[in-house]
Amino acid sequence: MLAQYLADVVQRGLEKVADNGGDISIQIGLANQIATLIQNTTGEADFAALSVDQRAVQLLTLWDPRLALGKTAAGLSRQRREKVK
Repeated sequence: MLAQYLADVVQRGLEKVADNGGDISIQIGLANQIATLIQNTTGEADFAALSVDQRAVQLLTLWDPRLALGKTAAGLSRQRREKVK
């Protein structure tokens, strides 16, 4: 239950970063800070391998497979916002 609660908190935090004009690099930095905190608290070096690469290509491709075809995240993000309006 605690893990689900924290997942919700992290999701809301990442969304808030985006809502406030932060780009994907700021979201990645926040995710890596969380992973580092867990690594430091647990003393488990394995968590270092779980940090997100600044390019975040794999995660972005999961978000929208068109990225694998050479589209940019910025362009796709803009397209999604326009559909919502």
